Amino acid sequence: MSDDDRLLEALGRALTDDGELLPTEEDEVARAEADLEADPEVELPAHLAALTRDEEPEAEAPTDLATYRRERERGLSPVVTHGLTAVLGAAAAGALLLLQTPAPTPGTGPTAEPLPTATTTTPPAPVKLSLASCSDCCGGEDCGANEDDDLARCASGRACVPCDVSKPSLYRLRVSTIAPSEAGEQVLRDYPQGKPELCVRAGVTEETCISTRLEARNSDTWQQLPIAVSREQLGAKLSLRVRWKGVSEPKATAARWSQVLGVTPRALCRGYPVRLTTDDGKAFGQLSLFIDDAHFVELARASAPADLREHAARFALDGVDVAVQETNRPDQGRFVLTSGPYDKPTAEKLRWQLLEQKQPGTVSIGLDYVGAPNPLP
Repeated sequence: MSDDDRLLEALGRALTDDGELLPTEEDEVARAEADLEADPEVELPAHLAALTRDEEPEAEAPTDLATYRRERERGLSPVVTHGLTAVLGAAAAGALLLLQTPAPTPGTGPTAEPLPTATTTTPPAPVKLSLASCSDCCGGEDCGANEDDDLARCASGRACVPCDVSKPSLYRLRVSTIAPSEAGEQVLRDYPQGKPELCVRAGVTEETCISTRLEARNSDTWQQLPIAVSREQLGAKLSLRVRWKGVSEPKATAARWSQVLGVTPRALCRGYPVRLTTDDGKAFGQLSLFIDDAHFVELARASAPADLREHAARFALDGVDVAVQETNRPDQGRFVLTSGPYDKPTAEKLRWQLLEQKQPGTVSIGLDYVGAPNPLP
């Protein structure tokens, strides 16, 4: 028997004992009759007092014969039994209502199923990046200088050279191939097995070398030296030398050049001509050297260029160009979406524009970049 069944049974007995319900069991009926007979204030009507159990009033014929026989054996008519059953059922139902928590009406209470969430097709707001047009300008095509001015067009490729170049920044050095003189051609004949290298040292930094070529001056081949230098290091003296890889000193060094370089608007626009000489003072050859800005703003890195092109579509650009650049890093860092190069103050300005729009942005000098970038429209 469950707890609910035991509770209903106890409730039924209590209500019967208190006289709230009619007795249904034989022992309950017997107790009720004894109580009536013992009560002096209760007197049966004459037509009922003469009756005995064998002379019960005629009852209505029951619809169920088996039920009728059972009720006669218990001394009750089916009509009384059905009435008591109805009353007891109503009381039990009332008790159950008190004991059970009502179920919520559909649509008015919480449900186990998640509520439908509203979907939106509104694209995210574009990320704005902007730079003012060329101002504080001393050279370059965007400066609007007179065509007769020797800084109106910059051999370095800069479109806007600022007049104030005193703010702290780093620079990369870009060099052409070496155009050999007659003496240089003779050196090439003397060392047919050697491979030429160009080595650079800025100030007291360690010397760094890259492979180079000696060829005609009309070559468009340019190389960027794998170092970033400051104004102070260039002012301390920049030294270049040509050496033959695989040849022992003192014959390994074929030519040298050194000079104190100033970072000025003219130097940034026109660059420096480098005339290499042998140790005995003979002209060896010459190359062109330009001082480029070194600071890039990195907007994102990814394993595939397509991901970066998709990311670039989120930007609203005003006076800012972006490109996909390959790096020497593996996996997720192999390609980078960049803008630049800039001087450090300009790069920091763009980085803060990104941060204020809750977008990632870092400043890099691009020492891990490989090859030429792929500009995006």
